[in-house]
Amino acid sequence: MATPPDPAGAGHGRDRTPLELFATDIETSFNAMSPPRTLTDDDTVAIYLRTLDVWQRVLEGTRARGVITGPQLADLLQTLEGMRQAPRLV
Repeated sequence: MATPPDPAGAGHGRDRTPLELFATDIETSFNAMSPPRTLTDDDTVAIYLRTLDVWQRVLEGTRARGVITGPQLADLLQTLEGMRQAPRLV
């Protein structure tokens, strides 16, 4: 059963960080699946993180082919790193 995001979120009474808001958006997208999924489920987390691993390799291959620059790759990998934190923030 999917767990809806806590409206108060991980902020615990303070303004939520952009990363916490991003994690809630990711969780909401999983909750909208049929059947609903959640990043509090270990199997879903494993699939989610493996998908991010695949995307990292895609991005590294894109850099190796000269489609993106090293700094662009670094920016994109930083975004992926933020996405990897989502399961512990929901």
